[in-house]
Amino acid sequence: LYSLLADSYLKKGDKDKYIGTIQKGRVAYSNDKQLILSELNFFIEAGRYKEAITNLELAMGKEPNNEIYPFNIGVIYDNMANPGEGKTAPAEKEFNEFVDKAEASYKKALEVNPSYFDALYNIGALYFNKAVKQSEIVNNIKDNAKFKTESAKVDEIFKKSLKKKKKGEEIRTNDIGTYKNLISTLQKLYL
Repeated sequence: LYSLLADSYLKKGDKDKYIGTIQKGRVAYSNDKQLILSELNFFIEAGRYKEAITNLELAMGKEPNNEIYPFNIGVIYDNMANPGEGKTAPAEKEFNEFVDKAEASYKKALEVNPSYFDALYNIGALYFNKAVKQSEIVNNIKDNAKFKTESAKVDEIFKKSLKKKKKGEEIRTNDIGTYKNLISTLQKLYL
């Protein structure tokens, strides 16, 4: 009933009553998967990422063998690290924390399902983006010895990306746009 009532509020465009009803339902039925997921979707759409992660962790506790939950936690942290064009990028320390948490979450999804294409694709992209960011920093180093050392570290991150992207290519996806992007990234990595 809580879900039905909440959906009727959502159809009317009343997001406050929608989330209020979902949250009342969560108090009454804390283990209801549909209510957890409805609340989760609301938090993600509203940019309330910490609350979304809490819900995903709760759902993951109920279904530890479902790779979707850790994958989505990884996506949230990945988006926090790389917010996209027109949005404020996090400071270096926060960026590194978000990347580490995204990586750990993607790895957890891959532990559950080693052939999970989306997790392979995303962790490869995460490594690629991290390497590009590190590469920009390294290119400003004037000391030759330090430049070589730091460049080698960047190369190792690119190699991690390549490994995951190659495995993703082996598994493949039916999404043509994603597959083309994968091939394009692989070409860049090989270069």
